[in-house]
Amino acid sequence: MEPDPRWVIWLRISLWSVCFEVVSKLFGYQSVISRVMYGSQLAN
Repeated sequence: MEPDPRWVIWLRISLWSVCFEVVSKLFGYQSVISRVMYGSQLAN
């Protein structure tokens, strides 16, 4: 059986949410924002 795309998307969002919370606790909210913005620039 192939995984349901919606399930995969939900799983990815959940993992990103958990990672974001952990990183924000470790490095601080402002640092996370700057890292995300930097990462999005690299992706583009």
